[in-house]
Amino acid sequence: MDLRSWLRAQWDRVAAIGLSLAGLVALVLGWYGVSGEKLPAGQIPYVVSGGLAGVVLIGLGATAWLSADLRDEWRKLDRLETVGLELLEQAHAAERQSDQHTAVGSAGGLNAGSAIIAVPNANDLNEPPHGRGQTRAGTGSGLASRPEASRDG
Repeated sequence: MDLRSWLRAQWDRVAAIGLSLAGLVALVLGWYGVSGEKLPAGQIPYVVSGGLAGVVLIGLGATAWLSADLRDEWRKLDRLETVGLELLEQAHAAERQSDQHTAVGSAGGLNAGSAIIAVPNANDLNEPPHGRGQTRAGTGSGLASRPEASRDG
């Protein structure tokens, strides 16, 4: 990848670096202007122009850098979503093919050679994994069913 294509691909990071460097230059020039003045009345214009502009430019640079990072994360999420949707479509296609050509196994999966692929049906997705109102042990729906959590003694 040559420099020109890299700059086009990473334009937001280049802008962030440029804004931050401009902010640092403004701060240094403001400091240099203040250092040459003995009276506070002469220092205030340098503080306002150099200091305030420098801080604002650095803040804009940081915002541009964070925006670039967020854009990268959105790209990753889009790729993951695409892969997930493709896998889901493959599972649905395998389920449709299985319904037409093969028998469904007793475990609710598809017999694909030596491997069994578990494909949930729509009714399983609406129910909690351990049934309604039950914990894994099947003792009830929460802490009140445990003896140590009971207030009666």
